[in-house]
Formats: sequence, C-alpha cells, structure tokens
Amino acid sequence: MLSLSGVIFLWWLFANSGFISQDLFPTPWQVAMAAVELYEDGVLIKDLKVSLTRASIGFAIGSCLGILIGLSVTFANNLQSQSIRFTTNTI
Repeated sequence: MLSLSGVIFLWWLFANSGFISQDLFPTPWQVAMAAVELYEDGVLIKDLKVSLTRASIGFAIGSCLGILIGLSVTFANNLQSQSIRFTTNTI
C-alpha cells in the first residue's frame, strides 16, 4: 500500500510541477473527478464492459493459440524422438 501511495504522490508532484500542462498530464484528483463524472453519466460502465469484453476475447484467442502451438510442438517432438528410435533400431 505504501508503494501505491508513493506512486500517487509522485504523480501528483509531477503533475503540479508545471513541467507539463495539466491538460496533458492531469493530477490524480482530476482523474478521480473525471471517473466519477463518467460513472454518473453511465459512460464508464458501458465503456468498461466493451473493454473487458475485448480483453477477454483477446485472452481467449491467445490462450487457444498458445495451447495449440504447445501441443503441436510436443507432438512434433514425440514424432521426432520416435522416428529416431525407429531408425536406430532398424540400422
């Protein structure tokens, strides 16, 4: 919890330093107020559902592809080791 508060403090410090415009790098308070406003308008929940759906679909596709590639590699290694055993036993 200390590291989270430290990050928020550094964020606040950097945002208030004046190096970058607060339009480009808002303070944590401005971000929180914008989140509350979006929640009250109903936009936040709707957009969050869309984002989570997209992330879930991407995760599912990536997981399926990873499993298929892993099984393919395992199958190929098993075939290779069996073919090596077959050729060494017949020679």
